[in-house]
Amino acid sequence: MTYEYQFKDNANAEAAAHARSLLSDALQKRAELSTMLRKSYIRTDNDDTIGAAIDQLFAGGIAEVHGDRADGRALMVVGETGVGKTHALKRQFRLREEFQPYETEFGTMMPLVSFEAPSPCILKEFGREFLRAMDYPVPKQLARHLVWEKVREQVEARRVMLVHVDEMQHVFEGAKLEDISLLTNTLKNIMQQSAWPVRFIFSGLPSLADFKLEDDQIWWRTRIVKLRTLDFANDVELVRHVVNLMHEKANLDVSHLQGNDFLARLTHAVRGALGRMIEFTIETALDVLCADYSMKILTVQDFANTYRSYAGCSDEENVFLAERWYDISPFLPKKAEVEDEALKRFRRKKKS
Repeated sequence: MTYEYQFKDNANAEAAAHARSLLSDALQKRAELSTMLRKSYIRTDNDDTIGAAIDQLFAGGIAEVHGDRADGRALMVVGETGVGKTHALKRQFRLREEFQPYETEFGTMMPLVSFEAPSPCILKEFGREFLRAMDYPVPKQLARHLVWEKVREQVEARRVMLVHVDEMQHVFEGAKLEDISLLTNTLKNIMQQSAWPVRFIFSGLPSLADFKLEDDQIWWRTRIVKLRTLDFANDVELVRHVVNLMHEKANLDVSHLQGNDFLARLTHAVRGALGRMIEFTIETALDVLCADYSMKILTVQDFANTYRSYAGCSDEENVFLAERWYDISPFLPKKAEVEDEALKRFRRKKKS
């Protein structure tokens, strides 16, 4: 058996190396620069909050293994798109020794399993994704009740203690009320099964917290960590640090980007989402690094060009160029709008 992250890391590295060998020199250069810039990780108080919550959750799971039969527990990590939920969680999973696989005479044990909730999130497909994350081959024709028998069998056989489900708000996307109830009841049963109880981490958009409130038993079993977006007044130095990383890592001149006006525009453009800000800044830096310029200087116009490429806007609507930039509502991904509407539909069904 191969642990999910190890397998994915190795397979992804091989696929990336093969694809890179087929690229032109210019594209290879961009790929190499992109890899280099994305190696940096910026820690915030969000990391400390997540770490403490995971410690508490995992310690409770250890107590259950040693005979403390407390009700199953879960953790919800929620935040706006681009705030860095998935990246922060996967970093915790990667660095913590207690989550790494280990070998026994019975095979490879997997303390942690992580996967993304399918969409639409029907019970059978959720269980199939669960099994795939444990590297268990799933025949397509396997009936729903047999899928979940295999899930229970495998979490015990692999000594899975913690399950992370990303994008959990997918349960709202077009799902029927009875499907949602069936899924939540199944997950509660997995949490408190006597043979081998499992603890869950659910991550997703803020609407996920409303899902907790719809179910009384889920409410009592689940803690919520809400990752905050950046507040410019309090986080200006962190925003400046993101920009200055482009000088530290790629030797770009960022001296023109130190003023508060630009840093406030950058924060507004990404709606205060740190993960999105880092990606936005890296993409802008890559365009400059790969361009045929004699001077490698990062400017406000470069950020305006990147923003235009995402928002498809005029200069008057560009956060980095407009005089009254603070009146502009930055581009909001359509996916978030769809998820919000799905939550509204779920609430209407609940009331009817």
